[in-house]
Amino acid sequence: MLLTNHLLYILLICGVLCLPSGSGQEQSTWMKQVEMADTLQKQKHYHEASDHWEKAYQLAKNEPDSVKNWLLFKQLYAKGAGYNYEKEGIPFFEKAYPLLSYSRLDTSEQSTFLNTYYHFLGYNNRWEEALPFAQECAKLRESLNEDPPLAYLSAIHDIAYINNKIGNYPEAIEYYHRSIDGYIKHNGHMDNEVALGYNNLAFNYGLAGMANKSYAYYMKAAQIWSGIELVDNSYLMTVYGNQMRWQKQYGDHVAMEGILANIREIVDSKSKEWGNKNRLIVNKNDHEHPTLLLSYWKSCLDYHALKKDVYSIQNYLDSTRRFIQNLQRKPDDAVLEYLNNAYSVLGEVYAESNNHEKAISYFRTGFSHMAQYGYGGRLEHNHARLAKSLMAVGQLDEASQRMQEAFKTPSSADFPVFHTLSAQLAEKKNQPDSVRFHIEKSLTTLTGNDDLVNDYTQLASSSFLGKVNRQYISSLSANGHHLLRLYHNTQHKDDLRNANHLFKLALEMLNTYYLGGPYTDVLADIQTAIHFGLLECQTLVQQEQVDQASLATLFENLENNRSQHRWKKFIKHAPSNSTTLPDSLRDAEEEQRQLLVFYKQQLAKVHKDTLQDKQANQWRAKIHACEIALHDIEKQMLVLNPRYKMLSQGMVTTRTIQQELPKQVSMLRYMFTDSGAYVMRIDRSSLSLFPLGRTDSIELLVRKATEQLQTRNSDYYVTATKLHERLVGADVSWGLKRNLIIVPDGILHQFPFEALTNTESPSGYLLHKHTVSYASSTSLWLAQQGLRHTQGQSFGAFAPEYIGGVGEERSVSTQRLTGAAKEAEKIAKMLDGYVYQQNHFGKQDFLKEAPNYSLLHLAMHADVQEEDSEKSNFHFGDGSKLYAYELYGIKLQANMAVLSACNTGYGPLQKGEGVQSLATAFTYAGVPSLVMGLWSLPDASTSGIMVDYYQQLIDKKHKHSALTTAKTNYLKRVENESQLQHPFYWAGLVVSGDINPIHPHDNYWYWGIALGSVLVLSILGIIRKRR
Repeated sequence: MLLTNHLLYILLICGVLCLPSGSGQEQSTWMKQVEMADTLQKQKHYHEASDHWEKAYQLAKNEPDSVKNWLLFKQLYAKGAGYNYEKEGIPFFEKAYPLLSYSRLDTSEQSTFLNTYYHFLGYNNRWEEALPFAQECAKLRESLNEDPPLAYLSAIHDIAYINNKIGNYPEAIEYYHRSIDGYIKHNGHMDNEVALGYNNLAFNYGLAGMANKSYAYYMKAAQIWSGIELVDNSYLMTVYGNQMRWQKQYGDHVAMEGILANIREIVDSKSKEWGNKNRLIVNKNDHEHPTLLLSYWKSCLDYHALKKDVYSIQNYLDSTRRFIQNLQRKPDDAVLEYLNNAYSVLGEVYAESNNHEKAISYFRTGFSHMAQYGYGGRLEHNHARLAKSLMAVGQLDEASQRMQEAFKTPSSADFPVFHTLSAQLAEKKNQPDSVRFHIEKSLTTLTGNDDLVNDYTQLASSSFLGKVNRQYISSLSANGHHLLRLYHNTQHKDDLRNANHLFKLALEMLNTYYLGGPYTDVLADIQTAIHFGLLECQTLVQQEQVDQASLATLFENLENNRSQHRWKKFIKHAPSNSTTLPDSLRDAEEEQRQLLVFYKQQLAKVHKDTLQDKQANQWRAKIHACEIALHDIEKQMLVLNPRYKMLSQGMVTTRTIQQELPKQVSMLRYMFTDSGAYVMRIDRSSLSLFPLGRTDSIELLVRKATEQLQTRNSDYYVTATKLHERLVGADVSWGLKRNLIIVPDGILHQFPFEALTNTESPSGYLLHKHTVSYASSTSLWLAQQGLRHTQGQSFGAFAPEYIGGVGEERSVSTQRLTGAAKEAEKIAKMLDGYVYQQNHFGKQDFLKEAPNYSLLHLAMHADVQEEDSEKSNFHFGDGSKLYAYELYGIKLQANMAVLSACNTGYGPLQKGEGVQSLATAFTYAGVPSLVMGLWSLPDASTSGIMVDYYQQLIDKKHKHSALTTAKTNYLKRVENESQLQHPFYWAGLVVSGDINPIHPHDNYWYWGIALGSVLVLSILGIIRKRR
């Protein structure tokens, strides 16, 4: 800020009084120049003002040094400011700064000069030089004790920003916290400056390797900016873009789709002034800045990168390249970074698809174009990615050169990852000493501990100082695998012990990184590598001695490192939760759920019209907002749920599982990793781990057996015998209990174990030796035990009448299912229930009536959508369809749902989550026990098995025992018809979850009939006696 005329004249008069006589005319002349200079500078005509300050300086040559230094300072200040933050202005500030004590500026005005000076330095990438001037500026502002101290807080924010640019991320984080706290104190929480601080704070937490804190503060920034009136909506687009990049690392393409829809809405509604008032954009002059458009394209590119859509990525790369080529001004590094990123993303996607030759080509082209433009930004990640592809094709020397370039980065935050990659390179070069060196350097840079020497077991989670991100987790896991391979070569037990410890640390960091929702492919890939390492280490250790305690610890570590999504959804609507939630929370959840269903219905309609892309973006944005709101409500609901508290605090423990297992039950927990498959057998008093061999060979057998099973191929028995040997061979089956709980993994979710045989014939079916039930995870199984709703009505069956001809399978069809109809009628009579059969009965009727029953039975056609499991659906007689997403969160009161329809237990396999089927929707709705179909069920045989199943339930059998008996009875009925003994006809129905008998409350009719019979017999006896 410049001196006011009033203050200037006072100073000038004081100066005149001190002048010797005879100098009045000279003084009057230079004072006129000062007056003109001051007026021009206020009007920001800096160059003209500078000229007048210079004339004043020349005319005042006979004045005291204090006056001349003051005039020289003013001349230099105006001259520098006239360059509008271009680098040519910096020398004038450099000369002016030593004269600041002569400037006659008050404290506030001195801070303004310093503010301008450090902004000049910063805008020209001289951040380290800018920092001390920013700190001096902040001290001056603090001394003023202003209320509110907004200028001081702005300076603190700038110090944080400069520290970020230098790479001092911890210092940046500290100063951002200080500025945010100050703004909240004086402006309140819902303030633009607070959101700006949160956004920048999140960015720095990310750079410091603290991904979870980064995510949390991006969410806070977005929440504020979406809740206040903004002078520039591009702020929201900026934070959404940052969230996109975070979610890309996390691997959540669903969240990215919702965020991208928000960005597109902002772009579609942008004004002409869009971005002009966005302080996040380094716009140092009045020229048009292209950052916002390129940022939008980058968000689109990130989304397509996660989807591995090479065609779309190529289009955005070409558009970015052409756009930059057509700029009127030479692009600066901030603009060129977008082009550099586009080349990097395309190269990385090709590398992930194992097309390393293409990847190398794009990486090299990117380097070439950056060199042509004179790009001065960071390229170390591109060097490292190129090195990785070069390793894959055997070009190890150039890979070494590229890694040397990568290590030139000033940011040590990247060193742990780079050292891990260098260890991989050394391993390929057969240099074990170098492998060990880079593992050690990776860990020392990650922890900041230089005293690590060969013993990594001293490391704990706290050693990483809060650092957690995808790259660090992968780095720990990769280092563990390097050590594991060294152990195989050298048999040094220290290598095995260190490897096992690094896998445990990686697992702990992954648990911290995981946000609690559905697992992404990225998380699942990291997880399976860690799990394989831990399982392999345990297998090697137990070759010498089986240690039950270490097995128990391993089991708990693995089980508590799995997705929590399904069991959290179940617990939210489980019976025990019904009385623990306030009405306000339930009402809020119901409102958001209904909105979510409505928005998804509208989006489905829009998808049929490809011309409504803008409308589709609006619905996606609304869906994303609803899902965030539901997530927040869900967290509040789960905190109030006692069963959730018990499970989340204790998590899954071996002791808890064993205590819940009845004496005659064994649990088989299968674990598939990318390399090897394993099964953990849990009995009440023991644990055993068995390696099963390569995962891919087992998966091949499962696919073959499943195809032969569903096509009724007689070769099935040979394949099933081989699969039996792999999955429940002699070691696994020795001493196995009669009753089995199978916890499958991967493709095993879609195969019925009871259909395995060890004799290449029906006589060897596992069904003959064991009763089988299933659980999608141990945590969900624990949550389902002993839970039941209280309900007045008992049994409700839904068996629509279809208008087509008679069908033989319960598949995607409009054909009548004669067996299903008779099945429902018989069971309803047995249970004194009700059957909904009318052809006009539809989805809305089901949603209204289904919550009234404690036993639900659906015998109808169903359709599985493998591309989008949420669109899998049941078909009703009136033509309406009930989609899976409409079932999520519905308030059912059923203790058991029997989904006697085709493919209700089948669906797409999601890494880390298992199968996503129609049955999954009933689990989300809080139903603790399910019977479901794994393929298109044959109507006639299924009907007979179903009726028998319910009869066994009436006879108080456990659910898995009842279904086993019903299937065995079927096989007895067709023992002379070999074709009908094929598992296709009987093995498609499986039971999952709680297997306890039906509660007596559900069988009130049974006891009523029994009591009535006793009374009738008693009366008859009395009558006979009287006769």
